[in-house]
Amino acid sequence: MRSNTSMAVRDQRFTVVDLPPICPAVLDSFHGCATVRRTGEVTWYHRALRFHLTWTADDDWFYELAGAGVERRGSVVRFGDVDFTYLLRAALGHLWLDVSADWLVELNQVRTEVAGGGSGPVLPPGRWTGGPEVVMIAVARRQGLTGGEIRLHTPGEPETRRQAAVAPGQAMLMTGPDLAYDLGTAHAVDDGEGSQDTLVITVSRSVARRGALRGLRAAS
Repeated sequence: MRSNTSMAVRDQRFTVVDLPPICPAVLDSFHGCATVRRTGEVTWYHRALRFHLTWTADDDWFYELAGAGVERRGSVVRFGDVDFTYLLRAALGHLWLDVSADWLVELNQVRTEVAGGGSGPVLPPGRWTGGPEVVMIAVARRQGLTGGEIRLHTPGEPETRRQAAVAPGQAMLMTGPDLAYDLGTAHAVDDGEGSQDTLVITVSRSVARRGALRGLRAAS
């Protein structure tokens, strides 16, 4: 039987979910992101990991990463020495994915720092659009900031379909390549500096495997 969350994602194509406790190693790893953009009041740090996700004969998901001339594969997804597998499984555990297909997954870490009294978008402008079949936007940590709600909309339509505040330890989970999203403006509280650590996971259908269609399977 599918969970209420799975049904909500299927019927509405978006819902807010609770995450498992985020371990200190994951939180600390946001400080390892490289600077990608800076304005007068906001600095964004970002890094991304891309890999393929394939269902195996052992009835589990297999991750394959190729980069920097070194191929890595197995059942664990890591940034350096930090294990992100449990967060990926938390995102996919509410869904049913076609196990006959290969999936391309991109895991993004974004750290946003806002100067005291300043404001700005939580995510760097110009990068976050619709397209993937599954998107999870998770707030790992927020300090000294207000605002930054997630807005969902359909390209070409003027009205926002949904606007939701996602608390630390929660995520917006959405399906449908026709949905686009952005995070609104965040404001530093009083005169102190504020920050937010955001995890964005996208899942897109890659190349279908040969052979008979094996149906759908919960990705947990």
